[in-house]
Amino acid sequence: MLDLVRVAWLETIPGPFDPKQSWGATGADSLATLQLLLRLEKASGRKLAFDLLHYDITATDIAHQLDKAATDPTTRG
Repeated sequence: MLDLVRVAWLETIPGPFDPKQSWGATGADSLATLQLLLRLEKASGRKLAFDLLHYDITATDIAHQLDKAATDPTTRG
């Protein structure tokens, strides 16, 4: 799942990728956040809640959330 997040992340914010860097530390704005969310939805085939992404979230955190959602049929985005 981390690879899926890495690809979406780098398509949104090109540059060095550190899975432990927070989304906010990349300098991303609200438009980039929406673009990342849409890329993650497309790649995962799941509808995701906008509040999944926040300033302090890391790529590792996002991958864990997507893993959790994929294994829990009651989780909805």
